[in-house]
Amino acid sequence: MLALSDPTQCMRRDALDTPGGFAWWYVDLLDHKGDGIVMIWAFGLPFLPGYRSSTKGGKGPVARMRPSLNIATYRAGRPDLYLLQEWPDQVVQWGTNSERVTFGDETTLQSTVTAGRRSLRARLTLPLPGTKDLLTGEVDVEGPVCRLPAPTTPDSVHHWSPLTTATRGRARLRVGNEQVLDLEGRAYHDRNESITPLDSLGIKYWMWGRTPVEDGEVLHYVLWPEGDGPVQAHAWHVSPDGTGTAWTVSDIDWGPRRRSFYGMRHHPTLRLQTDAGPLIVNTHRLVDDGPFYLRMLTHVSTPAGSGQGVGEAIVPDRVDLPVHRPFVRMRVHDLGGANSIWLPLFSGPAAGRFRRLFGPRGTRRIVQSPA
Repeated sequence: MLALSDPTQCMRRDALDTPGGFAWWYVDLLDHKGDGIVMIWAFGLPFLPGYRSSTKGGKGPVARMRPSLNIATYRAGRPDLYLLQEWPDQVVQWGTNSERVTFGDETTLQSTVTAGRRSLRARLTLPLPGTKDLLTGEVDVEGPVCRLPAPTTPDSVHHWSPLTTATRGRARLRVGNEQVLDLEGRAYHDRNESITPLDSLGIKYWMWGRTPVEDGEVLHYVLWPEGDGPVQAHAWHVSPDGTGTAWTVSDIDWGPRRRSFYGMRHHPTLRLQTDAGPLIVNTHRLVDDGPFYLRMLTHVSTPAGSGQGVGEAIVPDRVDLPVHRPFVRMRVHDLGGANSIWLPLFSGPAAGRFRRLFGPRGTRRIVQSPA
């Protein structure tokens, strides 16, 4: 279900030409006050409305035809800004032999490795629905390449690679002339890619999380398979120099399940018994609540110490169900097509959403030129 790829190499590109395939990069920053940012840029993001249904049977649009960019920020542990944009594929480019992705003429996200260090440099200029103000800003992360003790598996269809962690980053965002985020915090950067659709990977339930601790970072990744196969559970401690140590998981206690507002069942408490000691993940607050995807801020106790972290849960079989699709469209800003009239209520800064929904219509256009 999952294999590790080499974090010093560029992400493979064959997923872009596969219907239902996906390639995404992820970064988050979090500080001790619960202020944070999560950013995901992708080709074929599985959660885009209509992508799963349009690629059934290996047909339909390939991943490169569905580029997107997602930004979410948090203030004191509560959602403060949300933006999920789908861009026309003609104006989004993934640089040859690099991990530089450009959206239009003014937004660039570049992840590079130099002398054993991974750096991410993002420069953003993005339109917002319901206003002519632009979202602009910078996100910078640099740290040692993350080296987990597991071999690469080039023939696997789904690869994950933590690129750098146990490091720090800086993020600054503005809407118009107003600063909405100025954050320095612990940072994490990874990527996922697959030449097979998410719902065809044999995964029934997917949980991931990262937790800053005093002497590094603790990562956990748990995949519950379809059918009767064994649960794939992993845990690692990553030191400040990027060296990872695997903790063998011998037992899993999922705890009681709860149902979120949109109907997804999840486990507020996860306990992994490892050879280094217990790793206990407690959900502090759901900050992205959807019918198939949850993001949570967590309190985590580990053999290497305790900390506040970020976690995700996904149920692939619930992605893009017809009953959910109209509600998902309300949160996706399609720059190349029609949008829900309710989009301003779910997109942009939390403050002022009703004003943007019922006020004068207008979104500042950004000129994009095909490369």
